[in-house]
Amino acid sequence: MGYFGRRRRRLGWPSNLLPASRATRRILVAFFGACLSLAACAREGRASSDQLIDIGSHRLQIHLEGDGAPVVVIDAGLADTLEKLRPLQERLASVTRVVTYNRAGYGQSEPGPLPRDSGREAEELKALLEKASIPEPYVLVGHSLGALNVQVF
Repeated sequence: MGYFGRRRRRLGWPSNLLPASRATRRILVAFFGACLSLAACAREGRASSDQLIDIGSHRLQIHLEGDGAPVVVIDAGLADTLEKLRPLQERLASVTRVVTYNRAGYGQSEPGPLPRDSGREAEELKALLEKASIPEPYVLVGHSLGALNVQVF
């Protein structure tokens, strides 16, 4: 009994949700363990092409997928990172080479010098593509703020 004569409530799983036998529980634990192991192996097997490229004043994160020309360069919107663009990048990579990157201060990219404006973002994108040895021609795709940046490019 707890304080004031109340019964103490036992914390944990409700007994009606637990499997009845120990053997069943062991099988379920083994099954979930195998699922987690397979998921980890699948992630390890996929080669990541994320890189940090030094453009002089700071380093920017870039992700490359696919082969071919023209190279599609995608610039994300305000407060978005290249992770949000991965599904689009994977689909386009079946046709041509696709580049996504994180602007200064986003994702793993280092903060860049101030002030930050579209002119500076365009200069940094040009430097990034040059330092990463990504040849022209480019098809520039921008979402939201990224659209303004690629227009200045």
